[in-house]
Amino acid sequence: MYRARRRRRAHGLIAACAASAIAMVFAMSGVAGATAAAGTTAPEDEATATLQVIEPNVTVKRADKENFRPGREGQRLRVGDTVKTDATGFAQVNYTDESFTRLDVSTTFTIVSLTDDEGNRQIKGSVDSGQTWNRTSALTESESFEQEGAGATAAVTGTAFVVSCTTPTNCTFTSVVDGITLTTVDGEIQHLDPLMECDSDEVVVDEDADLCGAPAQVTLDAILANAWILENLFIDGANGFEGIIVVEDGVVVSVTPTPPADEEEETPPPDLSDPPVVDPNPVNILTADSDTDSPTYPTGPGDVVISQDEWTGDNRVTFTLQVTNPGHSFVVVFTALPDVLFGQLLDSSLNAVNTTTEYLITEVYTFAPVQIEANCANGDDFDECFNTGDFPTLVTEGPVDGSVQWSDSFTFKAVNDEGDESVETTVTLTAVDDMCTTNEEGHDNDAVDAVPSCIGGD
Repeated sequence: MYRARRRRRAHGLIAACAASAIAMVFAMSGVAGATAAAGTTAPEDEATATLQVIEPNVTVKRADKENFRPGREGQRLRVGDTVKTDATGFAQVNYTDESFTRLDVSTTFTIVSLTDDEGNRQIKGSVDSGQTWNRTSALTESESFEQEGAGATAAVTGTAFVVSCTTPTNCTFTSVVDGITLTTVDGEIQHLDPLMECDSDEVVVDEDADLCGAPAQVTLDAILANAWILENLFIDGANGFEGIIVVEDGVVVSVTPTPPADEEEETPPPDLSDPPVVDPNPVNILTADSDTDSPTYPTGPGDVVISQDEWTGDNRVTFTLQVTNPGHSFVVVFTALPDVLFGQLLDSSLNAVNTTTEYLITEVYTFAPVQIEANCANGDDFDECFNTGDFPTLVTEGPVDGSVQWSDSFTFKAVNDEGDESVETTVTLTAVDDMCTTNEEGHDNDAVDAVPSCIGGD
């Protein structure tokens, strides 16, 4: 309904032109520019474009993928990516603040290039089906803005043109503002002045393409019948485009954009495509066991999780991982896990965490250390009792008298649906055992006596 209203309004604006020489001025304000959301400056080592979803049902297929996935507002696009709209979708691919390709319904468009080896703007796209509206700012000698279809390439010498493809082998190119130059794969050339069009038929077997015999003038009737051109003229007008369409004897003879007035540079929108970031305190403790929920045995948040080795029942530490993500969904992947002889990291179903599963950020984890069972002979010192190979990590005296502790760790990272990854982050897991202060665990007296701070034993 929204698009229909746009078309009717644009139709009325142009239909109001009389048959004699007149000038119609697009000078509309108060609506944010469509190209204002053109996306962020690409990293020096990779040029990107930005997807703008004007109406839903827009999908994107990455260059190295086989399937299309739903496109998102602000999504970064790279060379080789394909954008597709369905029968109701409407999208725009923004290259810079002043250069973009707008996709009509049922259109498939692929980014062929964005820059050359020297970093100069060399924008090139390819239309497989559907139609596009293309607009760019003035180009330098080292820059270009091109689009392929049906074996021909349109190189812009002006600022706006349309490519409409009924099939992958038949496309019509229409120059709207200033002109374009068409070149086929076998070198045939046609130059189109403003408001002229030419079609191309690709002969796939011979890898050839035939251009029209001569470019045709776009008449007023053709403009009024072309809802796609009307819609884009109106959208650009509503988004700050100012220009004049001149009609003489029923024929549109020129479309001249008004040079924009000098304006203060706008602050670019935030880059929604940055990789996820693990928070400075990556662990959010949800429950602490009854013995370690005290200042003596801190449980977080931080980069350490401490638990009594008797971890069942109330003696259970649960936690989530904390990651900040600037606009995309993401998952948690573990890259290293503690030694199973030390303990295990469990998921919310109390299954052992592994390095092949992608976990949701809402997943709740449990730290389950192995209960320490030292086997000592009378008179053994601390290291002989606890660090003779029975335990996978070093056992030391604990934070309070009569306790021992040992530690291991796990490492994780976050990966968003763009494939961007956070840095790997390590969390320390510490198991604590009160050797002297709890008798119900039945510690060996020799082991208790080997702890220097113990007073007496079982």
